[in-house]
Amino acid sequence: MNKSLGLTFVEIMITLVIAAMIMVLGISMMTGYFPKQHLISTVQELENLIQKVQMEATRKAAWTCIRFCSPNSMVSFVNTSGSPGEANGCGDASSCDQNAKDTLITNKMMFRGRVEIANCTGNIKEGCEIWFDPKGTPKRCDNSGCGGSDPKTCVDWDYEIVLSSPALDKGTRSKEIELTKAGLVQTVKIGEKGVLPTLWAQTGELSGGCE
Repeated sequence: MNKSLGLTFVEIMITLVIAAMIMVLGISMMTGYFPKQHLISTVQELENLIQKVQMEATRKAAWTCIRFCSPNSMVSFVNTSGSPGEANGCGDASSCDQNAKDTLITNKMMFRGRVEIANCTGNIKEGCEIWFDPKGTPKRCDNSGCGGSDPKTCVDWDYEIVLSSPALDKGTRSKEIELTKAGLVQTVKIGEKGVLPTLWAQTGELSGGCE
């Protein structure tokens, strides 16, 4: 009796079904992988930017600042014209002009993917300016777009910034960066509130947070 060496129609169909299932599973996994990586890398880049601007203040014994241009972009300067706390004083321009009178520290940073500052972060929004004095202490300067109304008044300030990606599921879409009056800059571990418990990233285990 001769044994057929070819594949039957049923065997071919089974092979195709298995291949299709593997492809669907792979696409599903990659759909969540890229947004997650965008969030992680953006948080790291923003933390590095904050540390760089802070260090530049102490290195040059000058005021420095970060200006948020939009919910997903920012630029930083060494203050060389005007006074900290003046309206649009960071960069000495009414917009994120990289050719402003102040000395540019970094070009405009754009967040990756669909990552942006969460609405629940509060005063960290378009037009907000985070200042550092020559000692590297973070300041909130009134009239600088981050709250307050007394011009040219700068006080030590704690900042909590939550970044969020709507491409991720609820409970997994946000991460928090803290900048304390003591000068600490850190990304808060998932499921923790950090040293500044006023605001935190929402997770499945830690409810009531921001995302």
